[in-house]
Amino acid sequence: MVRFTPLSESWRITAIRLHATCLLRGPAPVFYVQIWDNGLNAKYWSAFLLSEVFANNTLDWYAIKLQTSL
Repeated sequence: MVRFTPLSESWRITAIRLHATCLLRGPAPVFYVQIWDNGLNAKYWSAFLLSEVFANNTLDWYAIKLQTSL
């Protein structure tokens, strides 16, 4: 979980960037991204196949583009 305060009201989230590694095995597992407001209401929710986000067993920075900007 990451908490932050937007710099202004017109500030938009278009992607999430994270430093990670993933060992891909078996059937296509799913990775979930959720963004909540202060009241824990889901503002964004999407599922991605791990193989579409991560390179196998490679520690690196990965960008996940949101399907809609917030």
